[in-house]
Amino acid sequence: MRAFVGQVTGLAEAGRIAANMPFGTVDVVQRLVAPFAYMVNSWDKYTLGTAIGYAYLLMLVILWAAARWLDPASRAAVSNGETAERGAWRWLAVAFAASAGTMLFHSVVGLSVIPVALGACAVYALLARGDAALGPSWRAWALAAALAAGLLATWPYFHSIASGWSAGRSGVRHHYLRIGWRMPWTLLTACGVAAAAAWPALRGALAERRRGPLWLGLWTLGMVAFACVVHLPQDNEHKFVWQVFVPLAMLGGPGLSGLFAWVRRRVGAPLAGLAGFLAFVAPSALFLHGYLGDPAGRTAYEVVRAPGERELYAWVRTRTPAGAVFADHHARDVLLVEGRRRLFLGTARAPDVAAFPSGEMAHRRAVLEDLYGTARLLAADAACLDSLGAPAFVLYRAEDFPEEAPWAALDADSTRFRRVYADSLGHRVYRLRPR
Repeated sequence: MRAFVGQVTGLAEAGRIAANMPFGTVDVVQRLVAPFAYMVNSWDKYTLGTAIGYAYLLMLVILWAAARWLDPASRAAVSNGETAERGAWRWLAVAFAASAGTMLFHSVVGLSVIPVALGACAVYALLARGDAALGPSWRAWALAAALAAGLLATWPYFHSIASGWSAGRSGVRHHYLRIGWRMPWTLLTACGVAAAAAWPALRGALAERRRGPLWLGLWTLGMVAFACVVHLPQDNEHKFVWQVFVPLAMLGGPGLSGLFAWVRRRVGAPLAGLAGFLAFVAPSALFLHGYLGDPAGRTAYEVVRAPGERELYAWVRTRTPAGAVFADHHARDVLLVEGRRRLFLGTARAPDVAAFPSGEMAHRRAVLEDLYGTARLLAADAACLDSLGAPAFVLYRAEDFPEEAPWAALDADSTRFRRVYADSLGHRVYRLRPR
């Protein structure tokens, strides 16, 4: 399709696009999306273990707990001889814990899931006041209170990290409300099939006043509205698409076979099968092939340890203070995991990535550029490291410098730095002498 719109068109352009497709690499995930849509994928947050993947899991727990609490008779058999009503109270505790967990593991999830859930509870309570089939309205308010309590319990932690987002510290001004066409288009293309499959369940929930599905439908509508108006730094609102897809998939699972049958009747079995293959099988197969076959999997520092690295990290774990801070070229975060020590952060990434103060980031970046460059400003570098108030170390890896030896300056400056580790494979560690 791309080859026949725009300024450059034709079969030659189609061939160029096909030749440049990053098959067999993780970058293929960037192409498995609709044109002009945000890059969204239901696999990628779980293929690699991440904080947001766990927060998404806790989001599922919140939705589960809400359905069980609002409809305690949905499963009347409760262990230990408890009645369904008495046993349901524990789901408020589950909702509280999951609410707090979303904030602690990934506050983007928490600050979207919890407000939307509070709104869904309020609408459900208003509907319940006029419809006895939905149960007493106080149940919805109790659920809202449990979710809000989970948010408030983590307020000290969230306030400490949110303060870094202020324009005065990060140097970045951001508008959190924005309405545009790209997010609705992404939601439609990424969640349209799930929404079509979920429609029979939503219609049945309305007609039969099924409490759990009705609340889930209200939550989904709220999440769609939230996603369409809230704008996050670096277009991170694309994370909300998964949060819309999940409840639609939960509601639409039973109706998926009916949707396939409807398509088969309209276009015939061959075309329906081809559409199903292109929609469900091909993208997943390309994604998994890219992640499993990417050549970087054999060279990436996150998964491959160079000769001498394991011994280096063992030495860091056992022979350096627990509160030490390490400067490492390219900020390889594997040192955090294997060495269990903090990294001196001064990467070239924008400060709005994680709310780092822009002035401090620029200063640290200059320090690292000198330590791993000309190393002519060691006095200023040492002053910056010393200001951390913790034992400071500088790590050099010979493979990072095939033609240079910036550590020679540290060897010559014995008043500020002392070499404390060296091996035959080119790893060197220098400790800042305390003043």
